[in-house]
Amino acid sequence: MTMSQEARQRVGLAEARAERIGRPEVRAAYEQTRLRFELAVTIRARREELGWSQRQLAERAGMTQLGVARFEAGAPRLHCRCWNASRQRSASP
Repeated sequence: MTMSQEARQRVGLAEARAERIGRPEVRAAYEQTRLRFELAVTIRARREELGWSQRQLAERAGMTQLGVARFEAGAPRLHCRCWNASRQRSASP
């Protein structure tokens, strides 16, 4: 294969993304990942707003500190109690 043939076969990152995002299953996976990231950012911001450590949130949510840390770092799963614990605390007088 010559260099010019290799150059023609190379696809830029933006072009590859545009091509793949057109596929429904890729678009759905991308959207799910985006939502998880936004949720993690929101939970961390709320935890910090309340002045809680990861350990304090974990205790209130029935989780481990490591579980909270993993979620905030982008792990894919969240214990729903984590979110509910921060919401209940904010509603308390």
